[in-house]
Amino acid sequence: MAYRKQCDIEILRGAKIIGMTTTGAAKYQDVLQQVGPPIVVVEEAAEVLEAHIVTSLNSYCQHLILIGQSLVVFLLIGPLLVPIYLLVGQ
Repeated sequence: MAYRKQCDIEILRGAKIIGMTTTGAAKYQDVLQQVGPPIVVVEEAAEVLEAHIVTSLNSYCQHLILIGQSLVVFLLIGPLLVPIYLLVGQ
């Protein structure tokens, strides 16, 4: 199994984009930690629990992009997840 995981890590390191669900990100958190993607994009962020997003982050994450329909956007500043409330006219 260790050989399989090492092969997965090497393949993912060569990828430009890695796509997975937040469940998959939590399941393969150790692999993502070793791959170290610097940018994490979360689609439908308004529908995802914050805990699921936090578990998908790694220590190499430089940018967190949350895409959703909520009027609250969270910005990752260092180790802090800061809410930013957007005022949108109807």
